[in-house]
Amino acid sequence: MWGEHMARTTMQAPASVPDAGLLTTLADRALIALAGRDTRDFLQRILTQDMEKVIPGRAVPAALLTPQGKLQHLFLLTAVADGRILLETGREEVGALLRLLTLYRLRADVAFTVLEQGTVFAADPHTLVRAGLDDETRSDILVVEDARAPGRLMRCYALAGGPELPSGPIRPGAAPKAYIRLRAEEGIAEGPIELPPGRLFALEANLDCIDAVSFSKGCYVGQEVTTRSYRRGRIKKRLLPFLLTGSEDSPAAGSRLERVEDGLLVGEVIAPGRHGVGWALCRIEALGGPPPVGQLACKADGVAVTLHLPPRLRPVLEEESRRRNRSGEERG
Repeated sequence: MWGEHMARTTMQAPASVPDAGLLTTLADRALIALAGRDTRDFLQRILTQDMEKVIPGRAVPAALLTPQGKLQHLFLLTAVADGRILLETGREEVGALLRLLTLYRLRADVAFTVLEQGTVFAADPHTLVRAGLDDETRSDILVVEDARAPGRLMRCYALAGGPELPSGPIRPGAAPKAYIRLRAEEGIAEGPIELPPGRLFALEANLDCIDAVSFSKGCYVGQEVTTRSYRRGRIKKRLLPFLLTGSEDSPAAGSRLERVEDGLLVGEVIAPGRHGVGWALCRIEALGGPPPVGQLACKADGVAVTLHLPPRLRPVLEEESRRRNRSGEERG
């Protein structure tokens, strides 16, 4: 049930971020190639994702958790025609991720190679065609669908450096503002700033909502805690994006996020605003359940922000709210 505060503070949802013209270089992303006869079995043992979903043409999300079920690294995986698995991760995470992969490898036949000249682009399908990047005969670039936002996002991997692209307005941009805002729309957090290693449990980070975790595969690192939380519906917090409302200032990480109307604590800022978008870990009970429109006026560190509930998260929050209410009725 929605509280009256939600009806009063909910505002009209913003227009969708336009996809046309999105082609941006993601300088903070890096590529690692994994090869060897044990590669798939090795990843199946340790990652949240079912490796059967890792196929050519799609970049699927997968995560490496701590044994306690907290997120360490979230990345994208795709299969390459030559049998390798390509892993896209945050550039700042490469060293720590490789150390963990090496630790878990033991005697498995798997080799890790950082593609130092590799470049990652994000694009929408329309611009991809305009730029001529959909040409399957090109050997300088690998184009795959981003499974986190099918139909809206594509990934382009130049494995040996930047490809030759047409000149003009559709050349890759230096500031991926549209990409960051599109991710916020879709509820897709990315990188160590938005997803600090060891800070969030897997479901708090919405891994279930972006299909980054399998609840039917066998064991993986952190599986017991993650599966138990999912089965029991005991998720009390979720990571949600917020939009800065006309201010150049941004609340600092660790700031309290409060409702404007009554000052009720909603959560804690995890990632300060970047291009007008930040992320906060929010208490589901403070939301009163997901609002029908999807926004809530809040403030953090004296800065006005608008908490955004992505459509893909609303059914999940509704179910978790119902479970919480049923649990409360049973205790009463």
